[in-house]
Amino acid sequence: MFSNDPVPPPVADFSGNRLVGHLMNGDFETGNFNGWSSSSGASIYKKTGTTTNVYNGTYSAKIVVPIGGSEWIAQEMNFTDVETISFYKKALGAIGVYPYVEVKVDSDVVANSTVPFKSGGYISIETINVSQYEGTHTLRFNVVSNSTSQGLTIYLDTFGDYIQGTTGPAPLTIQFKDTSTKMEDTAHTSWAWDFTNDGTTDKTLQNPVDIETKTSYIIVGTPPAAEFIVNITSGIAPLTVKFNDASTGSGISTWKWDFDNNGIIDSTEQNPEHTYPTAGTYSVNLTVTNYVGSDCEVKTDYITVSAAPVADFTALPLSGIAPVTVQFTDTSTNSPTSWRWAYMNASVGWTQFSTAQNPEYTFPAGTYDINLTATNSAALY
Repeated sequence: MFSNDPVPPPVADFSGNRLVGHLMNGDFETGNFNGWSSSSGASIYKKTGTTTNVYNGTYSAKIVVPIGGSEWIAQEMNFTDVETISFYKKALGAIGVYPYVEVKVDSDVVANSTVPFKSGGYISIETINVSQYEGTHTLRFNVVSNSTSQGLTIYLDTFGDYIQGTTGPAPLTIQFKDTSTKMEDTAHTSWAWDFTNDGTTDKTLQNPVDIETKTSYIIVGTPPAAEFIVNITSGIAPLTVKFNDASTGSGISTWKWDFDNNGIIDSTEQNPEHTYPTAGTYSVNLTVTNYVGSDCEVKTDYITVSAAPVADFTALPLSGIAPVTVQFTDTSTNSPTSWRWAYMNASVGWTQFSTAQNPEYTFPAGTYDINLTATNSAALY
């Protein structure tokens, strides 16, 4: 029976996960098994000329499997927060002979897939969900032959471990996964990827029928580094300080200022002002955040606020038969460090008589005004 019903057009969609990089020397670009253990049949293969036994870069892991046997490579890695493991595989041998690659985490088999042979070899991509694992485990790739007549050769390349998300510090590697629907017309299916949405196809077989664009889907940036400057670091209370953000990093979006580093956020402006009402020494904390992460800068004992001294004194006796020796006692507040004492009567102007804190002075007959000037590091009053 023949149907004239049109094939529905596909609906394009995709997702992406960020490369973590726990797998050491994942694409073997150093030319050795750094961080890996292996059986005797595993070695590093180096691309020469126009060979296609390497998916990416210059090297791949070459695993030669004897008739009916198996060989392996393995590595310990941290699985915390890892969503998927991916790798590329290619088989060379007689058409119709199918080895399989068994992937294990410790003793658990998490994937078991065949590798078909065809003329010139066949590259396929494997993605394995390992989100159920946390902490350090052994990741092992076993290549097993089911042939009873010949040995086999497998090339494994470009291993990667990924977490959910598409943001991170540069350089940023993303694993893309096609999630398009209505792909029933498999005979005419193709994909074209434009990773920067600049109109140029970066990975292509044919032009697609439908294109899905996710604006600002991939964000690559530099982590923030918090920093700030001020217009003044010391003065008399109340002291108003102008804070200026000098942080670096891509697209900083939030600022959290703690002007006395007591754990309470005092301002979220980029360049705030703050008045310190009382004397003291203050540490200042700034935390900045962008789409890559956050950073904190603490300047310890950065702002010094002083109080001016308030001069005051007592004296005994206040009267007597000339000559009278008077004992002066300083009662000034806010820690003065120097003193200047002076007297004045009807016949003369102000006359300094001492710079001691608590002086004695003998007066002849007369009536006297007394003046004390007290000074500290902030100011004099």
